[in-house]
Amino acid sequence: MMRRHVELEGLRGLTALRELCVSAMPIDDERITAGRVLLTFWQLSLGDRRRHDKYLEHVRDWRGLLHRFLAEGREDGDIVTVTPDEQIIDEIVLLNAGATVMSLVAGEFSTIDLQHRHLESLLDRLTRP
Repeated sequence: MMRRHVELEGLRGLTALRELCVSAMPIDDERITAGRVLLTFWQLSLGDRRRHDKYLEHVRDWRGLLHRFLAEGREDGDIVTVTPDEQIIDEIVLLNAGATVMSLVAGEFSTIDLQHRHLESLLDRLTRP
């Protein structure tokens, strides 16, 4: 999920959505290491209400950005799918979280190329009714 600082200034809509998603993908050493930290944090948060609540706050903020970028993409005419935004956001969150876990525990099933193909497939579907 949005572990790294990503520069979104001046970006909007579909372009900003793509940048935000890519920033959360474990596709280089830095982000793979961040995924290890995140996985540990998830484990610790299961028994620590404060950590759990902090992570939920992060997820809500992240989802808020996804909502904003989807709305901008629709406003700009780049996103035309009839799929509801909540469903798209759920898919993005699951894609990013799943890629993080799978890259650590079964990397052969979550290669960088595969992650990019899944993301581009999802984003491509947004541009079709």
